[in-house]
Amino acid sequence: MSSSLTDALNELHADPDTVQQGLRLFMSEQTNDLTPTEMLAEMKSKARDPEELEQLLARLREDNAAINQAALASLEAAWTDPSARPSIQASLRHAKDKLPVIELGILAIVAMYAMYRCIPAQPTKTTTTIAAGKDGNYTQTTTVEHEPFLPIVSAFGRLFTRTDGGEGSGAPSKGKG
Repeated sequence: MSSSLTDALNELHADPDTVQQGLRLFMSEQTNDLTPTEMLAEMKSKARDPEELEQLLARLREDNAAINQAALASLEAAWTDPSARPSIQASLRHAKDKLPVIELGILAIVAMYAMYRCIPAQPTKTTTTIAAGKDGNYTQTTTVEHEPFLPIVSAFGRLFTRTDGGEGSGAPSKGKG
C-alpha cells in the first residue's frame, strides 16, 4: 500500500479522469450508492442557503479543473483515515474499468458532496482570550474562523452548519443520509 495519496496517484499514473472517476467510485462505496440526486438533496437540506449552493454548483459544473481540484482535496482528506486508504486505492485502480461518467454535472455533484462529507473546514484564524471573572475564576474563549480552500467555492464552507462537530467531518461515514 502506498504511504501517501500522491504515491498512489503516481504509481497508477492517474490522469484527471482517473481521479474524478475514482472519487465517484469511492463515494459510491462510502455512501451505499447514493445517487447524485440524493447527494444534492442532502446538501440542500443542510445548506444555510440552498440557492447559493445551486449557484456554486453551476459554477463548478463549468470548470473541470475545479472539479479535479475538489476531487483531489476530498481524496486527500479521506486519506487521513488509514482505514479508508485501501478503498481509495481500489477506487482509483478500478476507475476506468466501468463505463465512465462523462457528464460534468454528475461529477460536479459528486465532487461537491465529497467536499461536504470529507473535508473539514481549515481554520484561518484562531483567537484565544483568557479573562478573569468577577468571582476570580478565569475563563478561556477560543474563536475559530474558517476560510474554504477552493477559489470557485469560496463560500462553500459557510453554506453548512454541521451537527457532528463543525463544518466538514473527516472521512465520510457509511450509509445513506
